[in-house]
Amino acid sequence: MVKNNSKMGFTLVELAIVIVIIGLIVGGVLGGQELINGAKLNSVITDFSKYERAVNTFKLKYDALPGDMPNATDYWAGATVGDGDGKISIAESFYAWEMLGFSGITTSYTGVVGGVTAGVAGVNFPQSRYCDNCGFSFMAESLVSASAMGWTPAAYPNESLYQTNHLVFGFQTSVLPTGSAMSGSEAKQVDTKMDDGVAGSGRLLGGDAYNSYVTQPGCVVDPTGTISAPAAYITNTEDIKCALAYTLDVDDQ
Repeated sequence: MVKNNSKMGFTLVELAIVIVIIGLIVGGVLGGQELINGAKLNSVITDFSKYERAVNTFKLKYDALPGDMPNATDYWAGATVGDGDGKISIAESFYAWEMLGFSGITTSYTGVVGGVTAGVAGVNFPQSRYCDNCGFSFMAESLVSASAMGWTPAAYPNESLYQTNHLVFGFQTSVLPTGSAMSGSEAKQVDTKMDDGVAGSGRLLGGDAYNSYVTQPGCVVDPTGTISAPAAYITNTEDIKCALAYTLDVDDQ
């Protein structure tokens, strides 16, 4: 008598087909995630350019920088005036976004929420599409003032970079979005597309927003240990350690 075995296993061909299908699914998921991550990084680049254009448009229209404008109340009764020194300082950052909103150049933003130093993404500064609690602020501080934010390691040899107007991208802290928002490898990708790919030189600077690399390596490392070598991004870890500061081209206009 011939027995009918109804519990036959998969043939090699069938197993191969299943493996191929699984591979296609995994590849599609990973490929899709790479596209999403790439789009998020590109959104940071797009926003840097967009907000630089907004600042330039404001300056051309009002002959002053947003936030720094000393006669802002001549145009908007609810505005907070700046000191007119040609720099958008940390203290003027919220009011810069407020003035850009008053002018109609950007979305409306309030100057303060719950106090002068209370930052709220999408309310008194722009929220980045990169992450829910990431955004943009302004900074034009001296080396002494900026040192508390970790933007002054010796691997940044050009001190004048710290004394001009910057647009800073970072994670929301209790004050401004200047906290670490991305890994060194991601920051390097943005820097390479926008600038020279080097954390400590060019118009785009990368750094750990909380600690200088001298005391706690995070976003960047000085490859030679001397101030003559601009800091390089640390790319062998996916730890979220970097924020970015973009030098605005507004000072000589």
